[in-house]
This record gives sequence, structure tokens and C-alpha cells, in this order.
Amino acid sequence: MNETTTSRPGLMSWIARVVGLAAILWFLVFFIGQGYSYLKDVLRIEANSVSFMIFSTVIGYVVAWFSDLVGGIILTVGGGMLAIYLMFLGGSYGLQGGLIYGLPFLVPGILFLIAAQRASRT
Repeated sequence: MNETTTSRPGLMSWIARVVGLAAILWFLVFFIGQGYSYLKDVLRIEANSVSFMIFSTVIGYVVAWFSDLVGGIILTVGGGMLAIYLMFLGGSYGLQGGLIYGLPFLVPGILFLIAAQRASRT
């Protein structure tokens, strides 16, 4: 008989999923509750740019549920772009802002990439 084995996500992938979900929920609550309406009125171009980058990381997170490698790449690139953009936008608090907004997406992205690498070894 032919046995078909399905690959189940490993522990690293589940950790990345939990961390990514927490980051997305945090920013979603922030944007809905307070941030986006204020930012949209005060900093229209910057708010749209940041919103686009966060939306791209959300897409990366959804893709990562099906493919750790592709989703990890999208999350890492999106989180990196967000961090770099806010470092230049933030003035004297640029590094702090870049880390606050970028790390919540960079960490799960890197964890997804590590999970993909581990899965390819087995």
C-alpha cells in the first residue's frame, strides 16, 4: 500500500504563527481604535505608506500558513521595509519607531524562514 505522509507544521512554524497573529491583532486594534483616523488626517502620505506596508505583511502572514518559505520572505521584506521607512521618517526617534513597527513582523518572518529551512532538511 502507498502511504502518503502529510507534512505538519513544526514547532518553529507554530511559534511564528502565534507571534505573527499577535502582531497583526495589535496593529489592527491600534488602527481601528485610534491610530488610522488620526494619522490619515495629520500625515496622509505617511499613513497610507505605513498602511500599505502593514497590509503587505498581513498578506505574507496569510501566505505563510500555506508556505513557510514564501510567507516568511514576504513578512521579512515587508517588516524590513516598514522598519527602514520609519527609521527615516521618525527623525530623532527613527530607530525606536523602526524597531517598534518592524520587529513584530520581522521576527515571525525570520521564524517562518527557519521553519522552512528545517522542513527542507527532513
